[in-house]
Amino acid sequence: TIQEMLLPNTNPHELNDFPPEAVTLIAALATYLGGDIIVHQFLDRYIELCGDTLLHVRKCCASSFPKICQVAGVKIVEQKLLPVFSQMCHDDIWGVRKACAEGFTQISNTIEQRVRVQMLTPLFLYLLNDVCVTLKLSCCVTAIIVTAGVQGEGQRGRGP
Repeated sequence: TIQEMLLPNTNPHELNDFPPEAVTLIAALATYLGGDIIVHQFLDRYIELCGDTLLHVRKCCASSFPKICQVAGVKIVEQKLLPVFSQMCHDDIWGVRKACAEGFTQISNTIEQRVRVQMLTPLFLYLLNDVCVTLKLSCCVTAIIVTAGVQGEGQRGRGP
């Protein structure tokens, strides 16, 4: 099965070069595998890899975070994944923080409004005040997308 192939390649305690590729593959297959398989078979390992010592593994996890959130379900995202996302937003490496900023819109769409305001707003403001100019630019693009979406929602249902 796919689990038997991927799980050994994501073990952070073994010396192998496959965790980034395995994380990418898991994220790519997430919609096909479904939330139950992702949550029960891969989520704990994925969360462990989000804190890996290797930069490219953490960056890969941050980039794939929106896809994992989309299939995991609101409760799992809010209880298990958002605390991990918060840690990655505070990562020492700007590339990890930038990957978090780039996925912000998709992640915010997977949680309830109350949690979005309480947890994501402070994280977004933190990233917006980052010293890295490239990261700030990613935040600005995200803000434009979110603002355009809000304006679009306000215009729905109105007549010509």
